[in-house]
Formats: sequence, C-alpha cells, structure tokens
Amino acid sequence: MRCREREPGAVAAWAMALVALSSLGAPGPALAQAAATTLVYPPWSHCYGMHRVNQTHLTLRAGFKYKFDDPEGVAAVKMACEDDPNTPRDDDELTVIGVNSGQNLLIYNTSITAVAFYGHEGNGPGEFRHPHGVAADRDGNVIVADTGNDRLHVLKYDHDALHHVRFIQGSFNGRPLRGPLGVALEKGEIYVCDPDQDRLLVFGVDGEFRREIRPERDGQPLLQEPSAVAVIRSDAEMNFFGEDFIAVSDSSSSRLWKLDPRGQPFAVRRVRDLAPGGGEFYYLAIDYHASVYASDRAGKIHKFDRELRFLCDIGRPGRGDYQFDEPRGLGLHRRFGQLFVAEREGAQYLWMGTDVFTPSLSDVRPGGPGRYQGVVRYFLTEYANVRLELVDGENRCRAVLQPAVWTPPGAIEKAVQFEADRSPAGWRLRVEAVPTYSARKMLRVEKLSQPVRVAGAP
Repeated sequence: MRCREREPGAVAAWAMALVALSSLGAPGPALAQAAATTLVYPPWSHCYGMHRVNQTHLTLRAGFKYKFDDPEGVAAVKMACEDDPNTPRDDDELTVIGVNSGQNLLIYNTSITAVAFYGHEGNGPGEFRHPHGVAADRDGNVIVADTGNDRLHVLKYDHDALHHVRFIQGSFNGRPLRGPLGVALEKGEIYVCDPDQDRLLVFGVDGEFRREIRPERDGQPLLQEPSAVAVIRSDAEMNFFGEDFIAVSDSSSSRLWKLDPRGQPFAVRRVRDLAPGGGEFYYLAIDYHASVYASDRAGKIHKFDRELRFLCDIGRPGRGDYQFDEPRGLGLHRRFGQLFVAEREGAQYLWMGTDVFTPSLSDVRPGGPGRYQGVVRYFLTEYANVRLELVDGENRCRAVLQPAVWTPPGAIEKAVQFEADRSPAGWRLRVEAVPTYSARKMLRVEKLSQPVRVAGAP
C-alpha cells in the first residue's frame, strides 16, 4: 500500500500534550509554499496552531516547579492500554515521553490536555542522574538510558502512570556498561549505546542480555563512542520496504553509520561532508519508508534516504516557524508520520511532507510534426505522487508530461516526449508533488522551472 487513507488526528505533543488539540477535523488549507515543506506543521483545525510549546506553556500547565532543563531524548507511541479497539479514531492519539535531563525526570502526557512527571535525582527505583535516551513500545515498555547511574531503567506505562520494573546494569561480555546514551526499542529488543566500550548492547525487555554489536576493522573497533541509535526490523509492522538495519552515530556525533543487524556496515556519512561549517548527528529516527533523520543542535535536521544518501537539511537556527532552537531528541510515530522534536526550551510537532528543488526541462527539440522531446530534472525530498506539466505565461496547462506517479526521493532525471500545438519556448515546467501519507491531505507542492528554451528557436 503506497498511500495511507487517513491523516494524523488529535495527538499530544511532548511535555504539554499541545494543550489545545482537537479531534480530527477537516484539513485546513495547504501551508504557504514559501516555507520548506519536507516537514510541515499540522493544520490549524488539528491543533489550534499549537505546533510549538515553550517554557510559558509548561508553566501554565505545571506551575513554576518544573522547567525545560537540558531536554534530551523523546519517544512517541500509541500505547495498547490507551487504545479503543472499537474505533480507529484514537489511533494517532499518542503518549509522548521526554527526558528532562537537568531535572532528572521524565515529562509525559496522560491525555490530550494533561501532563505528568516521573522521577527525581538519585540511584534508586524511579530515580535518575543525567538521563539521555528514551524508547517505548505499544506494550507499555519504557526504557531510559540512566547515564549517570551506568544503567538502563526499565519502566512500565499503565493507564496514565509509569512504574519501575527493573534495572539493567553490570558487565556484559566481560566489560561493564558505563554512561549509556542513546537507546532504541524495536520488536521486543533494547539497543543501547555503550560509548565507553565502543559498542552497542542488545537486551530483551525482560533484561536478558542477548548480544554485543562491536564491529572491528584491522583489530580496532569500528564504532568510536557511539551516542545515538535507531533501529528498524524487517518484520516491523510499519516498514514499507521491509528494511532491516541499525542507524548509529559515533565519533562525537560526527559520523552516521548504517549497520546490518550483526553490526556489519552498509554505509557511513560524515557531517563534514554535509555541513562545511560543522554540525552533528545528535539523535536519530527512522520513518515508515526507512528514511533516517538526525537532529543537529546547530539548528536543523538532516535527512537521508534508506540507502543513507543525503537528501536535505530541514530548518535553520531560531525560534520562529520552520526554525529549530538546538533540536535534540526525535520522537517519530511511523504509522502516521508524526514527528516530535525536543528543543533547548521546548518542543515542536510536525508531519511528513515533501518538497521539490531545482526543476528544469532542458535539451528540448522537435521530435516530429507537433511533437517535442526533452529531459526533466528535479530533486524530491520525500516519496510523493508527482505530476509533470508544461504551463504557459498565464499558468495554463499546455501539455501533460507525466500523470501523477509514485516517485522516490532524490535526484530525478527523466526523458519525456509530448505534443504541443506550437513551440513550447518560454513555457515552464510545473512539478506538482503530493506526499503519499501523513500530510498528503493538506499539502500540495508546486514548483516552476525557468522558461523553456527550444533548440533552434530564436
């Protein structure tokens, strides 16, 4: 299935539950095309404009006792215990759990409008010291990388409350777990970054140690202090291509690896190759199409396709719309393409969209009486149904080069032939892209090329 029949409905954002969310209503108008649309804000009818929360919202909901203090990881999941099996209308109403590392606690929503807190400083049950990553699954398992206590803290979410279950700590394969950072939970397995030992450890949710992932090259560990991890398994329900890999960042968050389940590398990317001015791969997430997202506290999110080919940077530094204030944890709900981004003093909530860059129609020449041929080129940032047209100076369609066709992201080059009642010189290529899920009902991206030139035309 390439298109989902339902867009995301009411959902609570990290820390606030976005306070004013409504149930699913009619989609609002498409967002202004002046903004990049690879990620987009939900329509006003969905969240009353509350796509971003900050300290003011937290204070209004919880008083002055709590503040955003060094936010880190985020998890977003539809808990089975919160799901009404008799209706699909609540399937996208998520529980979003965020790590507030500076206050050694978790912030999470218990309903669309209610927020709760769990934990304080210490080393006992329900206590943390500078926690970082968090992961959760539909069964209510919640895993926290309790960094300062050298352990994983396993919790259970059950009808609005978190409960301590166990700690995972000690030595594994002869080496102690120290300062765990990133954590992922996929198909009943916990993956945790153990930077001190240059490895990933894998456990069952019951705490049983299953394996160590510590690839080597020439006798030296391939990973260098891994810090963030995301996983997609071939038998995961929301996995369009059946991909099976581990994404992990290491080397002071400057490298991004794609590893197979045993730890052998498929691909690696270095942030210096993407951002000459610096940057990082701080937290990671993998979506329904196995695209990989990496937050960068410099104020953007890097996006890669499922082969780890770089697609685009999303956002820029700041506190305005489509800007990020030191983005950190990424909580991604694959089913409906809902993304929660923790920031230095708040969080944002976005949907998966798509965007088109640098459209062109070149090498245009006659191909027979009333016929022409040429080469279409453009860059797409997300899977989309793409329609290609030629329009005249009054934006009227003069030729359809391609009906709406499901198209993967990346650089697209396509030879086309078309009929025209006169020379298309001066016309423009119009690329229309509609995402295949998430924001597809409220987003239609249209981009125009420069005027077409025809070989031999004056």
